[in-house]
Amino acid sequence: MKKKIVLLTRDCDSTTILYNYLNQYFPIDTVVFEKTISKTEQFRRRVKFIGFWGAVGQVIFMLSAFPFLKLISQGKRKKILAQYKLDLTTIPAEKIKRIDKLSSTKGREFLQELKPDLLIVNGTRILSTKTLESVSAPFVK
Repeated sequence: MKKKIVLLTRDCDSTTILYNYLNQYFPIDTVVFEKTISKTEQFRRRVKFIGFWGAVGQVIFMLSAFPFLKLISQGKRKKILAQYKLDLTTIPAEKIKRIDKLSSTKGREFLQELKPDLLIVNGTRILSTKTLESVSAPFVK
């Protein structure tokens, strides 16, 4: 009997690589992309946890360091993709579902409707206990 495997994730290259690798061995039924939070909301949350100046410091670091790090890491990224034969083929559109937030009433109802046998989690926000308990299928991180 075929198991219904659902991938809970965000839309990024690591998701595509994970999907393409796993799908070779275990057919993935559905890929659920959780909406990412806005930069403004991320900043507000950081202010709440580390204070205004700490959050400003992180923003300055990200604006100055990330472009430089991205530039110098492009060659290494290509080498790793080739060395390990990582597949960036686009996930078929018919496999993709989108949701604002998995840890919400709507998110839990959505997961229940999917009736998964296994949920694989990659790169989502932290899932609430209610969400983890909303379906009987195991979650794998």
